[in-house]
Amino acid sequence: MSQGFVQGADGLVFIPVRDLNGIFVFQGSDCPLGKPIDKYLFEKVSRLVDSCEGLEDFGSFDQDPDEQCMQQWLVHELIEDNKHIEILQAIVPNEYVGDILELLMNCISQGGGFRPTIFVDSDISGLYSAAQDIENEFYDMEFKVEIFAASLAAEKGYNLESICYAWEQSGWDDEIEALRAFATC
Repeated sequence: MSQGFVQGADGLVFIPVRDLNGIFVFQGSDCPLGKPIDKYLFEKVSRLVDSCEGLEDFGSFDQDPDEQCMQQWLVHELIEDNKHIEILQAIVPNEYVGDILELLMNCISQGGGFRPTIFVDSDISGLYSAAQDIENEFYDMEFKVEIFAASLAAEKGYNLESICYAWEQSGWDDEIEALRAFATC
């Protein structure tokens, strides 16, 4: 069964993510689910959405490093549960794990999400490549958190404006319309 933003006969339709062993569709691309981290993130997001009865405790869903944001929440949760080490060890070559961990801590002290390529000299190709790989993994997790949060909040009828605002900044108007249409059903 498709989930996410699926093109239907009457246009784009939002189907909340429920099956973590499947895929979700976003802008015509299939995004696989099923990694152990997906279940971990879904459970974390579900607990937070339930406890605050909405999305407020995530902060903003845009990428403003000067404000509390979902990216900061994600990094904090991963570190609090030592998941960041598992992720680093699975993605980053052993020789660069220490460097990437140091970059993670540097990013945290600077605020915002985890963007290690900002701090790595691109001339150091092995480290820069490792930084790109882990940054992409964190980006994927951030996106899944947004989709999970949207799914859970929309199903419960909670306010979606923080996600809609961030998506509007990205030009995802069709997705906003589909999400709002689902939430008002």
